[in-house]
Amino acid sequence: MPYAYLLFDADHTLLDFRATARKAFFHTMRYFGIECDDAHFAHYEQLNHHYWQAYESGRIDERELRLGRWQAFFELLREWRDPAEVNECYIEAVSRSAILLEGARPLLDRLKGAGWRMALVTNGLSQVQRPRLRHSGIETYFDFVVISDEVGSAKPQRAFFDHAFRQMEPVLARRPHPEEVLVIGDSLEADIKGGRDYGCHTCWYNPEGKPRPRDIEPHYEVHRLEAVADLLGA
Repeated sequence: MPYAYLLFDADHTLLDFRATARKAFFHTMRYFGIECDDAHFAHYEQLNHHYWQAYESGRIDERELRLGRWQAFFELLREWRDPAEVNECYIEAVSRSAILLEGARPLLDRLKGAGWRMALVTNGLSQVQRPRLRHSGIETYFDFVVISDEVGSAKPQRAFFDHAFRQMEPVLARRPHPEEVLVIGDSLEADIKGGRDYGCHTCWYNPEGKPRPRDIEPHYEVHRLEAVADLLGA
């Protein structure tokens, strides 16, 4: 410290994606006349997580991500709906909802007030993330936003971080050294391992107090968002 840039993850770090996804899931199921309960949503979450992991590792493309999760869900449900139509309904519902996690805005206020340079780096679909960021009102805190769908690569891939670092150059009038950049996020694989592999310092947001794995070691760990500002002396 001090760092030249703070790179924040979005979902599960600043935005409550689970609450948004749950709301959109049940809206979509009602629209298509499918009766579902919390157990069905839990199955969808597991499938969605599996497909996102495959996408982040480069094993599947965006189309397979969008459609494959719903195909697998309907196979489990033993009902059939057009995955493309269901996905569009779900995506539209998600894009209209932006729920901030507790402490997110006070944290950003403290950091912005202290003069920290910040950017948002998120895996996701552009048609979802851009509207959600506008609705959330947090876009103005960041110098730029990097969305995996727009750059053709996802965290933890090196190409994603290459793109983020190129965005920093005109702001700083130089390319920062990776150790001058702190990546803050909830995902051990995408944020912490991705950041560390690139040479950045990392801060793991771990509100549930999950045990640390032996093979991925963050530089810092916090259980409350406000603790990030305390860590940085903001």
